[in-house]
Amino acid sequence: MKKPNNELIEELMRAFMDFKRNKIQNIASCEGLTHNEKMILFSLHDISKDNKVSLSVLRERMKLAPSTITPIITLLEEKELIERNIDKNDRRNIFLKISPKGEEQINRVQFEVKEVMFEYIKYMGEDDTKQLIRLISKTTEFFTRKEDKKS
Repeated sequence: MKKPNNELIEELMRAFMDFKRNKIQNIASCEGLTHNEKMILFSLHDISKDNKVSLSVLRERMKLAPSTITPIITLLEEKELIERNIDKNDRRNIFLKISPKGEEQINRVQFEVKEVMFEYIKYMGEDDTKQLIRLISKTTEFFTRKEDKKS
């Protein structure tokens, strides 16, 4: 394949930047939560499946240092969205669980996101939506491979 022209490269870069600027992660409101709090709350929800999760597992998944994740966990606990339990046999083990209030918030946000996605599919049409999913998956694969080669 021949090298794409600069115009196409710039158009692609603009499209990526416009997409990023639209802040798709904010399609549903999580009043009173920062971006990082939302990310940790939803990641904890994804991996917990109604069980408690160790802080170290969450930290590993999020790729965050203890000094970064601990204050966020504390804030989520103060907002009563998660519960923190310390292992009585080994106080170094800390387990986290989504609280009932946290589950309510997650369910509300998931409902809002599904409503927006329904509108989006209606706007795009099923064929274009499936094509977009395929292209996003292919793009993710490309950048993952690129990152893996660096490691």
